[in-house]
Amino acid sequence: MQNIEKIARARELCQLGFNTHSAEYYEQIDKILSEVVQTEAIQKARRLCAAGPTLSSPRFAYPHIESAISG
Repeated sequence: MQNIEKIARARELCQLGFNTHSAEYYEQIDKILSEVVQTEAIQKARRLCAAGPTLSSPRFAYPHIESAISG
């Protein structure tokens, strides 16, 4: 899978996690993002993945991750 495909998959998982109110996708997203070129935006998204499960809402970080990797 190329970087563009990996980022598209990570965005899909963000949407899925947000729509299902689930924190279970943060780890999968981080794994995918660990395999792409590490830009500042990707690193920010990975930090959000690490923090996501600890936030008050299990879906809070998904839109922010999606925004960071879409930029």
